Amino acid sequence: MTDFVWTLAQRGDVERAAALAETISDPDYYGQAMNRVIKALTSSGDLLRAETLARTITDSNRDVVAMATLAEAVARHGDLNRAESLARSITNPDFKVDALTAVADHADHARASRIIAELLSAGEWLKPLPVIAKIAPAAVIAIADEILAS
Repeated sequence: MTDFVWTLAQRGDVERAAALAETISDPDYYGQAMNRVIKALTSSGDLLRAETLARTITDSNRDVVAMATLAEAVARHGDLNRAESLARSITNPDFKVDALTAVADHADHARASRIIAELLSAGEWLKPLPVIAKIAPAAVIAIADEILAS
């Protein structure tokens, strides 16, 4: 059923895909189907509808995927305050790092630096590395030199 939902969503029939996903009673499959609809909605720029649907997912493994997808899309569309708020609401640490990194990637230098510094101080450095390279390329070179010198 989730593959059918995805096919409908990809073809642009998001309303029918969402309606079909709503009929799924298993929370895991419901979350999986809704994530596919949310991905299609964020791709088309319908962020409000995507957020509304994301908040209907009760499976904790699936709602973090939806919120991370949504946070990244909102950042891409320029609403960085909302994107950061969505990212910070994510309870799964890995998905939170992914979402905050995506926000930093779309942010101005000051916000990106603040978010990346926060992630680094929490011990996360691998996932935000591409953003670090973007905002502080000399730091990445210094890290590489240090690794190579060891």
